[in-house]
Amino acid sequence: MTMRVPRSTYRIQLNKDFGFRDAARIAGYVARLGATELYLSPILKAAPGSTHGYDVLDHETLNPELGGETGFAELVAAARSHGLGITVDFVPNHMGVGCDGNPYWDDILKHGRASRFAEYFDIDWRYPKETLAGKLLVPVLPEQYGISLERGDITLAWDGAALKIHVGGRKLPLRPSSLPTVLDRCARFLVQAQPKIAEGLRRIAGLCESLVESCKDPDRAAYLASAEAAESGLAELLGGEGAASAFSRALEHLNGVHGDATSFDALDELLRMQVYRLSSWRLALECINYRRFFNVNELAAIRVELAEVFESAHAKLLRLVADGSITAVRLDHIDGLYDPIGYLVQLDTALRRATGKRDTTAPLHLTVEKILAPEERLPKAFVAHGTTGYEFIRVANGIFVDRRAEQNLTSLYRRFTGDHLSFTAHLLQAKRDILGSLLASDATKLSHELERLAEHDRKSRDLTWRSLHDALVEVMAAFAAYRSYVRPNAERTRDDEAMINRAVADALRRNPTAARGPYQFLRSLLLQTNEAVDGAAFAMRFQQTTGPVTAKSLEDTAFYRYTRFIAENEVGSQPERIGVDVEEFHAQNAARATTAPLSLVAGSTHDTKRGEEVRARLAVISELPNTWRRVVLELARNVASFRANVAGEDAPSRCDEYLFYQTLLGAMPFGAAAAQFPALEDRLQGYMLKACREAKTNTSWLNPNEDYERALADFVSGVLGSPTLLAPLLRFSARIDSYGACNALSQVALKMCSPGVPDTYQGSETWHQVLVDPDNRRPVDYVDLCSRLDQLEELGTERLEIAKSLLERFEDGSVKLFLVRELLRLRTEQSNLFAGAYVPLDAGPNSIAFARVQSDEALLCVVPRFSFRVTRGRARWPLGDSWGSQAVDAPELNGSFQNVLTGESLAIRGGARLSDVLRHFPVAVLLRE
Repeated sequence: MTMRVPRSTYRIQLNKDFGFRDAARIAGYVARLGATELYLSPILKAAPGSTHGYDVLDHETLNPELGGETGFAELVAAARSHGLGITVDFVPNHMGVGCDGNPYWDDILKHGRASRFAEYFDIDWRYPKETLAGKLLVPVLPEQYGISLERGDITLAWDGAALKIHVGGRKLPLRPSSLPTVLDRCARFLVQAQPKIAEGLRRIAGLCESLVESCKDPDRAAYLASAEAAESGLAELLGGEGAASAFSRALEHLNGVHGDATSFDALDELLRMQVYRLSSWRLALECINYRRFFNVNELAAIRVELAEVFESAHAKLLRLVADGSITAVRLDHIDGLYDPIGYLVQLDTALRRATGKRDTTAPLHLTVEKILAPEERLPKAFVAHGTTGYEFIRVANGIFVDRRAEQNLTSLYRRFTGDHLSFTAHLLQAKRDILGSLLASDATKLSHELERLAEHDRKSRDLTWRSLHDALVEVMAAFAAYRSYVRPNAERTRDDEAMINRAVADALRRNPTAARGPYQFLRSLLLQTNEAVDGAAFAMRFQQTTGPVTAKSLEDTAFYRYTRFIAENEVGSQPERIGVDVEEFHAQNAARATTAPLSLVAGSTHDTKRGEEVRARLAVISELPNTWRRVVLELARNVASFRANVAGEDAPSRCDEYLFYQTLLGAMPFGAAAAQFPALEDRLQGYMLKACREAKTNTSWLNPNEDYERALADFVSGVLGSPTLLAPLLRFSARIDSYGACNALSQVALKMCSPGVPDTYQGSETWHQVLVDPDNRRPVDYVDLCSRLDQLEELGTERLEIAKSLLERFEDGSVKLFLVRELLRLRTEQSNLFAGAYVPLDAGPNSIAFARVQSDEALLCVVPRFSFRVTRGRARWPLGDSWGSQAVDAPELNGSFQNVLTGESLAIRGGARLSDVLRHFPVAVLLRE
């Protein structure tokens, strides 16, 4: 089987309202658009109603809500009929445990450590908290355990096949050895009215009393067989006419009576006998004993590093690869794995078996969701074709931000909000906050393990838990990237060593009064240089934790606290400074061309904070910082009456208010009028509520401040309902509209022509002014998109006239659809050229240019940046004479070139004037004739 080489991908978010058959119906549209791969969100059975699919319940079953086996077969057939491959998003790190239906988790809830799957999840069965030793914490209660119990939130019931604990929509199994308590009580209640049933219950209770739980085979197998026989006997006994209803009436006496605390003693006794401990969801903040995806209690991490777990989790995926249904894989959250490098080697071996490949070439196109810090590179040891493209988003966004505006934008931000902290300071504080709240249990668990290890080395035996915990928190907070990749066998790179050494050094510098011993001991374990202590397992767990800490602190906290210029607050960025130099953009592209030519390049994804056009519009602010300052101050005066006072503080706060103004500007449709503001209200209400809770400053998910949130909602409604007060913003929006659109078109051209595999997120082929999820996961109107594509194809072949007419009515977004279509098709037609060399070109400070060269074939991509500066605001588009004498220098390019967007021909002799290259359309892609 030859590896299918993707030319471009089209990402689709599947859910119960848009499943496999719906995706099959748009396969023809995607092919007509020019993409070569359907790129699907997770396809395996997930929690009912899941909007994303990352809460996988069963690795062996295609999601029935999406259409199951038959629906997926229809999708595969449709894709093949249109020449499309299928890329699938696969989740190796965690499974959904927030509902019934996960066979592994449910079995563990029943049998605990005696379960065949007890080692499948990352559970600490030796947790230091005494009441959790040998148990699994299940934090599903709305209140503390005792309150929930006596309020009737927990009940015992017969579900027709087994006894279950009903709580919060869940049906939790009972430990077989705990059944005698229930059965004997029910037998006493039924002995007069139903003597045969009572006798049967006592018989089964006797069988359960004789059960001997064991963690090791063959005793485990014998125990499980006996337990299954007892449960089957109970189901058979209660299957007779009237038996189940009689048994259920008996159970009611165990469920307690509201107002009578002692009536719940029997149920409390039964619950104490289980292998799980029910608790308030808040307890998970401090002492949860299973590793999760970030801080999501409903997503439990699996130990995919174990061979049996790997095989079980990947069996269905590999079968779909083997039969050609899946042609590429995207791996979710690679940084959460115990040993990402080892996992990728293991997966590569499995993929080779599935595809029958034995040579040195890759068996399948494989990308990893890896968010690289600005100075970070994908580890060379990763057996993958590249990442999902966040690093490209950072530079393709930042290159349109004028760095000269940084001082003015900072001054306005500080004056308006009163926030004088740097972004670095915000991030550091956010990490400390997260480690002290949302991920406190993870940090505590690690520091207890650190203390235990310190006892094994006489040089560190005097180190206290508190000093070790403080050192761990500070070193984690100082990590400059998401994680290091030290292997279990201590194998590491210079980058790993540098990252760890720098984090320890920075942590000590920030804590000059701290003793050095705890930091040095921690460093010795992370680098595995301590000969007295085997710290490999600790080092792996530490590395698994720094990623969630960074993600929650950076993307889900600091980005919402530091709102100086939110166009830069995007996944993959750390906006201490604004803007990206052209040299950095070229350097990243050149590196990708040589080291990862099949890495994805994206403009937006299902996880980005803002859509492409939101960022493109906001970037224009950097060209007009003084005008923006006047707009903001005028807006603030106009809407002052809508601000409230909550506990002596402004509501919304000035930071939140400044975030709102920028968000509104970015989300306003091109050509917006006052009448469109009410249509934005629901979206902006939802966004501002999420943003403020993520910031965790004035309200939070953990402790919602209802008064503040009510004042915030009233502010948003009041402002949007008074469009005359927003006149300054409307005028500014109208002034920057075409320049924001120009940025957006330029970003499309850069993505399509740069090295890598361009990814188009669903719906982003036209203007995509969406905000963070769930806003960016709203349904896409494919009927409208198909109609627009039809209209483009009906315009004829006069490309210059088509381009001009679309530019005239750019507000409707068809001009972007035209650009996406033309360049996606070009990628396929000229696949050999796009696999060629990347040549940066000098086009002056106001444009970006590069060439793609393969033998005698050549392509020249030229796009403007800072188009307001180029036109001085006197023309809508940076065309023709706006460029004056500015030129692109292309000393190696000579010949006649045709603009694939306009059809115009242009002679290039070592370069060309930008007034000729960009004569009629604001971006140019020139192909040597």
